[in-house]
Amino acid sequence: MADVAHANLIASQRQAAAEAAYVNTAEAGVRVATRVPSLLVRRQRTLSYSSITPASRAGIREVSRKQVELGQLVAPGQPLLASSLTRASG
Repeated sequence: MADVAHANLIASQRQAAAEAAYVNTAEAGVRVATRVPSLLVRRQRTLSYSSITPASRAGIREVSRKQVELGQLVAPGQPLLASSLTRASG
């Protein structure tokens, strides 16, 4: 009888530990979910700092000098490339 009670105790302790882990995971999910809106606003603001200059009608803009490489960190206002205007053939 004592063996059965001891086995039940161990099973209950393991179940409690598993459920505590589940609660911790759920709480972590809630923390992440509450951060998502602020992350989205920050990403949209960062994207708004970018601008793309369209090609002119009189010619085609070509990249004449690339000043950054893939994976390199850049600072606001840092030139990324230089372009030159070439005559459109046609």
